[in-house]
Amino acid sequence: MLQALHNNTSRLIAAVLCVGLALPQLATAQETVPLRTRNLSPMVNLFGLPTWETGLQPGDSELALVGEVASHFRLAARGEEELILDGESWHASLFYKRSLAERWTLGLEVPLIRLTGGELDDIVDGWHSFLDLPDGNRNLLPEDRLDFRYTDRGSQQFGINQSSGYLGDVQLSAARTLGEDSRFLVRAILKLPTGDEKNLAGSGATDLTVTLLRRRAATFRSRTAGYYWGLGVMRLGDPEYLTNRARDWVALGVLGGSWRPFPTIGIKAQLDFHSSFYDSDLDELGKDSVQASIGGWWEIDDRRTLSLAINEDLVVRTAPDVTFHLDFSWGF
Repeated sequence: MLQALHNNTSRLIAAVLCVGLALPQLATAQETVPLRTRNLSPMVNLFGLPTWETGLQPGDSELALVGEVASHFRLAARGEEELILDGESWHASLFYKRSLAERWTLGLEVPLIRLTGGELDDIVDGWHSFLDLPDGNRNLLPEDRLDFRYTDRGSQQFGINQSSGYLGDVQLSAARTLGEDSRFLVRAILKLPTGDEKNLAGSGATDLTVTLLRRRAATFRSRTAGYYWGLGVMRLGDPEYLTNRARDWVALGVLGGSWRPFPTIGIKAQLDFHSSFYDSDLDELGKDSVQASIGGWWEIDDRRTLSLAINEDLVVRTAPDVTFHLDFSWGF
């Protein structure tokens, strides 16, 4: 049943993506703007995995508040490693972008991260029961508890069992459009070690990422549509935890598409993927990850937009069971 759900989700995403892939070009806005989603697994979120951003028109600025909540439940042991992830993480990020000159955009992200026992256990259990999906042995442990632990070669690397909220690692970025149509965007992102690594709010090191994003607009059934894809590479600094297992380089990418069936409302599907951050026998740490997001947006007016999405792990155990995403952006 679980495999069938994943297959159906993949087919739905593929159908939405195909709307844009074979259609003619047309200027548009939200149809080619990626969702600001990413893997919120505590062991991945230590690093500066960026969201996919677009540039701005000359003279424009944008402020966005993104809220996400992810439910985690993993009990894994293999070889000399043991991992327990039982709890929730809440993320609130403030994004600011400002155009500089004709083709340049500067950006800032300031995240706040809270780890907690959670409020979603009943909702997730009900969802699994309704769809007759396995619950991953969730019912074997008490609900609404926080227990994040990792042991390697008999030594506990970290253990967190009390709720906490901290500033995360701040990200600075610079982006430049390329090409006659300005639909290629090259972006460099520097993640600074401003978060508290002892509470998994940062890695304690500086990371550098370079990405390339391609966008294209289209029409479908007399309505605007679009698609986008991107590739990138990350250079990781030495983290506070799992230093001997963390990789030096990570590849990442995105593929998404959207369609606007109503004047101010559109639907969007997106795949986010990245290679593994660790050299580990555990799937949760050592396996490449693919996540699927399905959502949409509402243009409140010509400056304000509200986006909603739900995210699930297509490669099981490499990302949170479920992530709920809300994004309010204001251009000025």
